[in-house]
Amino acid sequence: MSETIRAFIAIELDHPVKSALEKLQLGLNAGRVVRWTKPEQIHLTLKFLDDIPQENVQPITAALTSLCAQFKPFSLSLTQWGCFPNPYKPRIVWIGLGGALDVLHALQAGIDREMKDLCSHVENKPFTPHLTIGRTRQDARRQDMEKLGTQISSAPPPPATSWTVREVRLMRSELLPQGPKHTQLAAAALSA
Repeated sequence: MSETIRAFIAIELDHPVKSALEKLQLGLNAGRVVRWTKPEQIHLTLKFLDDIPQENVQPITAALTSLCAQFKPFSLSLTQWGCFPNPYKPRIVWIGLGGALDVLHALQAGIDREMKDLCSHVENKPFTPHLTIGRTRQDARRQDMEKLGTQISSAPPPPATSWTVREVRLMRSELLPQGPKHTQLAAAALSA
């Protein structure tokens, strides 16, 4: 039996975007209720692959390289706050995205198509472009979570921060006691 790798396909963020997200996290002042995602770990997931056989890394990389060569670099920006599943019962704190969303959706749909035969994970929810910046703590009190949801619903939009997407990365995710560790396995340039 071959070794498997827990993997996903993502867009990395520029350093100024990560800095802006860190300021947003600190500004919310909800550390007792939320476990913030470390800024260096925040990324835009395009496809979670789950556990893939080690030998699929090369064909996945080849498929990504071929697909990404059909796209030009494009811009994305931070637009709004939100909570999943809703502000009354927040579990995930996220930042929504704007910019060339039509290109982003086309790229993500292409990745979905290309990965059908290379990974067994099937996503049962439609792609919703967002950056997960925090998760509520399991021991958070209900009233504190509701207060957080209200705070996020009434928060002003994030400062206008944008970046240019120039590549897509295949990432390995290792779940460790101190938190996930992400390692780049490959990168595919947008080069049309």
